[in-house]
Amino acid sequence: DIMRQFSCLWLFCAISTLLILAACGGDTSSSGDGTLSLGLTDATTDQYQAVYVTIDDVKLPVGAVDSQGDGTAGFQTVVTPRATYNLLELVNGVVAQLGVSDLPAGTYPQMRLYLGASPDNTTNVLGEAHPFANYVIDEGGDVHELKVPSGYQSGVKLVQSFDIVSGLTLDLVLDFDAGASVVRAGNSGQYLLNPTIKVVDTVDNAILKGTIADDQQTALAGAVVSAQVVDPSAVDRKVQTSVFTSTVTAG
Repeated sequence: DIMRQFSCLWLFCAISTLLILAACGGDTSSSGDGTLSLGLTDATTDQYQAVYVTIDDVKLPVGAVDSQGDGTAGFQTVVTPRATYNLLELVNGVVAQLGVSDLPAGTYPQMRLYLGASPDNTTNVLGEAHPFANYVIDEGGDVHELKVPSGYQSGVKLVQSFDIVSGLTLDLVLDFDAGASVVRAGNSGQYLLNPTIKVVDTVDNAILKGTIADDQQTALAGAVVSAQVVDPSAVDRKVQTSVFTSTVTAG
């Protein structure tokens, strides 16, 4: 009868509408992609006026991963900052954005950071163009190029496994320890850059605030404050305590 035909037609239209909405309503979760956001910060040092590094790319392994954590299909570029950073400006919670990339969901065992050979066109703390891609300015205002060991031509290997979840964003910060990364090489007088970098998940990245004061309760500038890790089980007492990160007070 007419009512039965109308009911069937209404049901057909409703099902067709749902199918159309399902086909048109795709999102990142259906594609299986998540998002990686990378930042840069520093555990500071009071030995220099500035420590400049140039970062060109960050890459992740592609394909099946071998025993070394390398991708059997090589590496893919995920962010390309192509910028020169003063690490000593990235302290006390300041984070520079390196880039954001959509990635297939899954576990990534490592990443590789590639240092640049040419600086960007910004100026340094002396108001001058960058003379080198990687260099320090000492307390006297003298500039020293940081020589990068040839072993880092294939990228600085950062072994830290992380998971990309479909439809979600993972925020990771590369904590570049300037004090530990700059090495003055014996009698040669050369300055070497041996990058010491930790990969920190912002979920686990706590920020502590406080004031260092003298007996008159006057805030002190330039005091080095560090967070340390204690391992009482270590046989060598020299390595029972290690510095996890550090900063310098602003006063």
